[in-house]
This record gives sequence, C-alpha cells and structure tokens, in this order.
Amino acid sequence: MAKKKKKAGFRLYTLLMMVAVLAGIIGLICGFTLDMVTYTIDNPLKPLVTDFTASQVLFGQKTDVVGVDLDVINASPLALVALVMLGAGILIALLGTFMSFSKKGTATRVVALLGVILFAVAAILMLCVPSNFAEANNLVQEGTKDDLLSAKASAGTGALLVVVTAAVGAVASLVDTIVG
Repeated sequence: MAKKKKKAGFRLYTLLMMVAVLAGIIGLICGFTLDMVTYTIDNPLKPLVTDFTASQVLFGQKTDVVGVDLDVINASPLALVALVMLGAGILIALLGTFMSFSKKGTATRVVALLGVILFAVAAILMLCVPSNFAEANNLVQEGTKDDLLSAKASAGTGALLVVVTAAVGAVASLVDTIVG
C-alpha cells in the first residue's frame, strides 16, 4: 500500500504570519495618516494642545517669507526609521508566509525571529518619537519648578496605533517562533 501524502494545507505558521502582515499594514497606514505627536502646554487658565500630523513629523514643514526659506517644523528622523523598520517587518513576515507553503523548519523560525526583532524595534522607536521631535524643534519637554507653565510632548493617535500594531506583529511572530 502506498502512503498518503499530507496536504501542504493551511498551517498555524501561515495564519500567524498573515496576522503579523495585516497588523503591520494597518500600522503603516495609521503611521502615515494620523497625528503622531501631541504637544500640551498646561496653562492654569486654558491648556493649549497642538497635534502634529504625520507629514509634519516625518518630513518637516517649510515656509517662505518674502523669498527666504524658514524652517517652521523640523522632521524627526526617528519616526521615519520606525516606519521603515515596520515596513521591513511586513516584508519579512510576507517572506515567512511564502516559505510556509514550501517548507517548515529552521529557516522559517529564523525568519520569524527576524520579524520579531523588526516589529519590536519599530514599536520601541515609535515610543521615542515624541521626545525626539520635541528636541528637534526646541520644544520644552517638561516644565521646571520656577515655570508657571508645564509642557510635554506625547505620542499621538497614529504613533500609539503603530506601537500597538507593531506589538501585535511581534507577538504573532514570537508565538510562531515558539510554537512553529
């Protein structure tokens, strides 16, 4: 009697890598479309809250007055690096998905581990973006005792969603590395 061949079928590895890819794509969309940094000045009379868009944080914003270029907002290179790392994590997860159809073994685990590293680094870097952006633009990050005003830069909606989706991608890749 001949042995039956197992179908390559849909594996847990494929599902986890697809979750990582989907989370990363959602994170990229949020990272490029939603507000990235929220800068709050606590004034006893009326707090002032300014949201900086993703394009302002990623690429800066220039304006000219009477033909002279003035930098209004300096870009935070850390934000762009974080989104590039997230994109690389997506590509690695896609590679892992395609590898899962042909073979399973050490190579797929290495790819998944590389995905964990890229997604985790993207999340950590995105958490550092508000302070990097405040420093690049000479914004006060924390008030002192003598100041009447206190100011702080915090992660905006887009940055927080990038952190969450990158963390989901990292966890999916990690579970795949352990279970797979």
